[in-house]
Amino acid sequence: MRPLRTSAFAVLAVMLTAGACAPATSAGTGELIPGELYPTRESPVVRVTNNNWSTMTLYAVRGTSRFRLGMVNSMGSAVFRLPPSLAAGASGLRLLADPLGGSGSYLTPALQVNPGEEVRLDLQNHLPISSYSIFARR
Repeated sequence: MRPLRTSAFAVLAVMLTAGACAPATSAGTGELIPGELYPTRESPVVRVTNNNWSTMTLYAVRGTSRFRLGMVNSMGSAVFRLPPSLAAGASGLRLLADPLGGSGSYLTPALQVNPGEEVRLDLQNHLPISSYSIFARR
């Protein structure tokens, strides 16, 4: 009786260990995304239109941490996909546009962004009149 119980525990331990070693991937691409073990819906997207004379570096800000999303050229546009771990949370997400080699920046208020939504950020030459909006994507 004892060897049967011992071998059953050994088989169970091997199965649990093998399952824990499997990689977490997104949509079969093989790309690991932090905080996304079991994606249920599409990640939120930030679409930026830069009407400013300066190239902008865009950051996602959560609390006191900021995460670089990328750069948007002057008079250009870009699309960035947010990891679900950044979008979900009670404190909200802020977007920071920082001009390359310039002064001043634009910081949105805390935004509640859910999976499947799109944030549109329009940066103007005079940064304080920049605007944002949130849309549901289809």
